[in-house]
Amino acid sequence: MNRGTDNIQAITTAACRDNSYRVEVSGWDARENFFVEKTSLDWREREGKTVALHATVRLDSILFVRLLRPLGGGADFPVPHRAVSVGDRSTGASCTYVGLEQLQPRRTMKDCADRAVESLVESSMNR
Repeated sequence: MNRGTDNIQAITTAACRDNSYRVEVSGWDARENFFVEKTSLDWREREGKTVALHATVRLDSILFVRLLRPLGGGADFPVPHRAVSVGDRSTGASCTYVGLEQLQPRRTMKDCADRAVESLVESSMNR
């Protein structure tokens, strides 16, 4: 083998690993059955976040992604994501590539909660 080609492949593999994270994905599949899978999340600047799943999910499904730490270190919490793209599963393929977008809390819900707390505090002070 050519040593130059081996070096390029090693660099490419290392670069791919830098943008790839072991995760646990959970949610409801297209048949509305709950699933949990361990897979890799690829996070690229242009393409965004992508996971390969055995479960078939629908576009706009809500999926929960939890980072898996090596040796079980740390307790990470699942982060909600929306399926923004679902690849076509080719004949014989075991996985489907799903593009993800992290969900953000609605501003109005936070404002409503803040107002409710303020109202409770004011009513308790007036007693």
